[in-house]
Amino acid sequence: MGTALNSSAGLVPILFSIVGILLALRYLKDQADFSKGIQAVFYGFVCVLVAKAFIWLIPVFEEGAYYFVTLFLRLLSAVCFVTGALCIKGVKKINNLLLMAAGVLAGVWSWYVVIILRDGSLLNVSMAVSTLGYGALAAALWNKKSLRNSLGFVITGWLFIFIALFNLLDLVAWGRNLISPLFETFLYIGVMCGLILISNNLLAHRFDDLVQEAEESKERLRLMIQKSPFPIIISRLKDDQLMLINDKAGSLFGLDVKHPGNFKTVDYLADPSSRRELLAKLEKKPVVDDFEILVKPRKGEPFWLLLSARVIDFEYEIALYMAFQDITGRKKKEMKLFDQATRDPLTNCYNRRQFEELATKEVQRSRRYHHPFCLFMIDADHFKNVNDTHGHAVGDLVLQALANCCRMTLRESDIVARFGGEEFVILLPEISLENAHKVAERLRIKISKIVVKNEQNEDVRFTVSIGLVSSTVTDNIEEMLKMADEALYVAKENGRNRVIIRNENGADKNTVPPSDEEILKTQEEPLYYFTPVSAAVAAPPLREGAGVPALENAPEKHEYIDDDVPLDDDEEDLPKQGGTVPHGVSLDDLYDEDESSQSKDSQSNSEPPLEDEEPPLDDEILPSENNAFSEEAAEIPEIPVEEPPLDDEEPALPPEDDTDIYASAVPPPQIPEEMPIDFSESSPAEEENPVPAPPMMKKIKVPAGVMKVKVPKMPGVVRVKIPKLPHTGPVPPPKIPK
Repeated sequence: MGTALNSSAGLVPILFSIVGILLALRYLKDQADFSKGIQAVFYGFVCVLVAKAFIWLIPVFEEGAYYFVTLFLRLLSAVCFVTGALCIKGVKKINNLLLMAAGVLAGVWSWYVVIILRDGSLLNVSMAVSTLGYGALAAALWNKKSLRNSLGFVITGWLFIFIALFNLLDLVAWGRNLISPLFETFLYIGVMCGLILISNNLLAHRFDDLVQEAEESKERLRLMIQKSPFPIIISRLKDDQLMLINDKAGSLFGLDVKHPGNFKTVDYLADPSSRRELLAKLEKKPVVDDFEILVKPRKGEPFWLLLSARVIDFEYEIALYMAFQDITGRKKKEMKLFDQATRDPLTNCYNRRQFEELATKEVQRSRRYHHPFCLFMIDADHFKNVNDTHGHAVGDLVLQALANCCRMTLRESDIVARFGGEEFVILLPEISLENAHKVAERLRIKISKIVVKNEQNEDVRFTVSIGLVSSTVTDNIEEMLKMADEALYVAKENGRNRVIIRNENGADKNTVPPSDEEILKTQEEPLYYFTPVSAAVAAPPLREGAGVPALENAPEKHEYIDDDVPLDDDEEDLPKQGGTVPHGVSLDDLYDEDESSQSKDSQSNSEPPLEDEEPPLDDEILPSENNAFSEEAAEIPEIPVEEPPLDDEEPALPPEDDTDIYASAVPPPQIPEEMPIDFSESSPAEEENPVPAPPMMKKIKVPAGVMKVKVPKMPGVVRVKIPKLPHTGPVPPPKIPK
């Protein structure tokens, strides 16, 4: 069996190059998506490496055993190369039993050729067949040339073809003169470089796929955000620049959806610290839900939103994804409930419980920053006399006017609370005792200039006494309240309408009122007539602050102009606040009310007289020839009077008993003695011509704003309600009292 397989020339470089191929295949296995095929190729080159290295074992084994092992390894490498080629081409399922059968067949064939036949020519043919595995690998790699980065696949495929040609030339005698072991070494090194180039091509292809996938994912995200029913905003985390706005968010915030980079989220937050608080929560956990923020748009009123946020990677930058839900209605209800729980319903000041909570926080802040604060207690002078003299309604107006004066005079940071009854307590943060004394004096003067109206439209004025204490004496709220109450008691004892300071030595009853330019201006101000606005009318909002911010749902306030109080000359032509019509006569008094039988809803046979009508006098009753009465209705211009619809239904029959159905409507007429009337039987003329009912007038609903004018009754005429007759029989006579 003569063959050139036992040549060991240049064997060492060849072995090192094959080891490099194995390393490159090992690296490529982690990069390619056809890793199973690369693994099969790896095992094929392991067989080639063992077959090449087996030459050194010729002195140990017999020649037949050497050729058997070499042929078996070459055929087995061909099986591995073909399997790898199929996997690279995309065949995902390869039967392992078939591979095992192919390996067993290669071993049997090698035993048959080398041990049994001992035919050298058949051995060379078998060796030539083993080179088909390189051709299969080349075809599989060229199949990948459709990829964007396919240079490595093409070059490596050609190198496998050259290796196959080299092995074929090595099998014939004339071919050995054309090749050298150095050329084979270069081919294996080229395959190693080609495999490394393939790995780079796969990395580039994988990168392109990732970029395309990222673009598709970004487009899907954009589409999902745009079609979302909730407002969604994506902003850059580092500078808060908006990156994406859907249509819902654009309409909610009033933003330009096409140019989101011109806006920042913090520009629309009522409290800029809300974003810092949100970022602090995102540092602790990646997703934040149910975060409430108050938003101030460019146009319109502020509104509340419920925010859900998370940090995402958007357009290769770290971004903040935010979805919103409008909860303004819910927050208004919550704020309304909070106000009802923390505010006095009459004066809209804080109640005692809320004052204690706010005062505790102010004490902590004062201790932290070493800022003094002051507290003074206000009590209305002779308030019991106001209630006893003018009524509790006027007393309520006094309390409302006092609270309103505090709102307009004090700062927004000052805390005003109704402590109980006519007592108010006020806490002034970050203020010295001297300045607090000036504030209290100016407030006392302003309150003394307030005028409220009683039910008789008379002026009611009142004054207050104030007890003042500073935190420099003690910062315990309970102790300060006791001291302020002590100073207030001293002010009451020393004539009222004054400010008394409580210092370390007790209440100073000789407290000298301060005097400065602001106090002098306050003393020169005119009287202030307090006119609370009715809750039915949208009143202009008061200045927010003084611990009593203006609320949308303010408690109902009373009108000091009552219907029973005559208006002044300059007020007669103007309606009262609240849109009510000035007091006057109702237009309904111009017409008589129709009989209740005309209405389908009424079931009674008679109707009580109007409350504003006086009973007819005896001298107003005048009998007529046909024993009928008439009424002359006043004509009102430009007021259409609709004729009542004809009643086709049969009217109800009168009761059969002796109950007088007319007695409840009007008093019976008095018949003079000189006019005897016989009601025992009706005359034929009355039976043929029954008394017709007078034309009925429909009651007119007066539109709002129209004055009602009552027309006086004409002398000598009485209004009598004559019902419709149930049939054409005689008219039932009125019952004459005995």
